[in-house]
Amino acid sequence: MRLTNRVLAVWILAYIGLGPAAGAPEATGSGTSMQATPRKVRAVVVTGGHSYDEEAFPKLFQGYDDIQCDLAPQKDESEILEDVGGWAYDVIVFYNMTQKISETRRRNMQRLLDRGVGVVALHHSLGAFQEWPEFEHIVGGRYYLSDTEIDGVKRAASGFKDDVRFRIHVAGGNHPVTRGVRDFEITDETYCRYTVDPEATVLLVTDDPSSEKTLAWAHVYRNARVVTIQPGHGPGTFANEQYRALVANAIRWTAGPVGREERPGNQVKVSAIAIGFGGDRDAKLKLAIEHLHAAGKNGVDIACLPEEFGGTDAEPIPGPTTQAVAELAKQYRMYVICPIREQAGEKQYNTSVLIDRQGEVAGHYRKVFVFWGEGLHCSADGVKVFDTDFGRIGILTCFDVNFPELWQECDDRNVDVVFWPSAYGGGSPLNAYATLYHYAIVPVGAGNIIDVTGKEVENVGKPMPQQFIATLDLDRAFIHSNFNDEKVPRLLKEQRGKVVQEHWYDMESWWVLRAVKPGVRVRDLCKKYGIETLREYQRRSRRQINEAREKGERI
Repeated sequence: MRLTNRVLAVWILAYIGLGPAAGAPEATGSGTSMQATPRKVRAVVVTGGHSYDEEAFPKLFQGYDDIQCDLAPQKDESEILEDVGGWAYDVIVFYNMTQKISETRRRNMQRLLDRGVGVVALHHSLGAFQEWPEFEHIVGGRYYLSDTEIDGVKRAASGFKDDVRFRIHVAGGNHPVTRGVRDFEITDETYCRYTVDPEATVLLVTDDPSSEKTLAWAHVYRNARVVTIQPGHGPGTFANEQYRALVANAIRWTAGPVGREERPGNQVKVSAIAIGFGGDRDAKLKLAIEHLHAAGKNGVDIACLPEEFGGTDAEPIPGPTTQAVAELAKQYRMYVICPIREQAGEKQYNTSVLIDRQGEVAGHYRKVFVFWGEGLHCSADGVKVFDTDFGRIGILTCFDVNFPELWQECDDRNVDVVFWPSAYGGGSPLNAYATLYHYAIVPVGAGNIIDVTGKEVENVGKPMPQQFIATLDLDRAFIHSNFNDEKVPRLLKEQRGKVVQEHWYDMESWWVLRAVKPGVRVRDLCKKYGIETLREYQRRSRRQINEAREKGERI
């Protein structure tokens, strides 16, 4: 028997109250609550290119209930990065001084960092991969094996001194890596004339004259936490309890996710909950609530449900479905796009309701191009855009995919991402729109999340069947070479280590730039350097050329 709206709402709220809270233990089959055993942090320790005590060094990573470390000696300098498709580690610990790293392996390293795989760099790994300048930015420093000139700046070769007895002071006592670590004294190899990222958080220092002052530091690169520790040469250091605690803390901390405020650019975590169109409302709403719990626990910023996911019984806004979903939006402080069949007076619409982080209705979009036979009214409102705390979004629905003028208007109104709740997958037109207009698209028919390059996002989490979670950097910027041939290289040179050229499209003459340091935004820097993004350039050109045409002027 179908429940009334009022009864359904009461049942839903009761269900939500019984639903799992964030961080709550799961119930066992017997109905008894048990605390789940935490999963061990998995780290791989990369060695090679420098000798070390093969008996004492592995013991540095032993004796921890929550950490599992595997040693990976490199026979071909960096072969662990040749194929990362089945990567199973949370952290990569570099204790190598190998030099060769191919373009494929460099790209794969960057892919791991984008996934949030942490990095701990120990001792002589500061001298690894000298021919790959980006490695210096990843670990936040460099030991120069020889005199070097970079961008016209000459650097003298770094130096070392063996068997130095020196005292180490904790500088970052409130940082998770140094928490519980006290000042200590060791006999180890010191380095001098190495570089340290001036914006990194300093963790350890020394006053010993044979060493640089900063001995350990932490920072964020792309989506990865990174800790670099200069000491680490011999058995005495490996056995020191304070050093052991430091390294273990570093592994634990770098395994953790990077918070949104720590990430470079403007990164937003999206969830496409592709549980399908229609069906029994009670069962589908219960399933949707389970998915929203999973999305919330995964730190999603905005989740989108499919077109009319709860069936074709119409209801008002607010109504039982939006009220139930709003409770989850408020609980997890996330936006939710909740598509329903809307009853608005005497009319019915295919409507997507945007609910904000406080659980309030922030707006709605009514489908413009209703499919034949839906029996619904067509929207007279047209395209709508919504400003959120992470950017401007648009919502288009299913059959709207066939009408390019809607997608052009989203571009005209400067959206950062378009959500597309649908009853089917959509396919190549969506990739084409993302390529043409350089905004991200989140389809919810099949969960094929598309980034600003028009390609499907590779790093997609699947906490439940039919749920797809990805992180989109809405700050990534396309820039045309027209009028920017000198400006962009200057930006990249002066902002080295903060902004990178992600790709150069040779036939199109486009750069794609992205920020790699927290607090840095490419689009802000483009304004500082007088650089138009490609979308700005296209819109200005359209406007000014059309004005010249109307006036009969030459360009």
